[in-house]
Amino acid sequence: YIYYQLINNVLQSQKLELVKEPQESITIRVVNDTTRTKYFKIETIQEKIILSEGGWSIWEEIVCNNDITSMLITNIKMGLTAQNYFKGEINGVNDAAFKESLKQFQLDHQLPSGGITIKTIQLLGLETN
Repeated sequence: YIYYQLINNVLQSQKLELVKEPQESITIRVVNDTTRTKYFKIETIQEKIILSEGGWSIWEEIVCNNDITSMLITNIKMGLTAQNYFKGEINGVNDAAFKESLKQFQLDHQLPSGGITIKTIQLLGLETN
């Protein structure tokens, strides 16, 4: 509990939210053998199989897909170039080289990777609206 409070306090100071994810499971239903009798019944097995354990996620503020413009991509490419992460053509194209350099920047700065987060934009020295 003390560990949870400590993490929660740190996250709140960074304006992040700790969210408990539910455990996922499936229920299996089995039909009994109908070759020996004309009757059948559906039996529900009480045992559940765990698909994932659940856990904790940190929610980050991201840029919505509608707001990812060619100008934003260009600005992010310039920021990544200034920090020696991007070496390609600076344009508004969301290409493979851009995605890879963005991902590496985010991993190096312990940020969630795979999308454009507000924190990524801020660490690149760009303004957010």
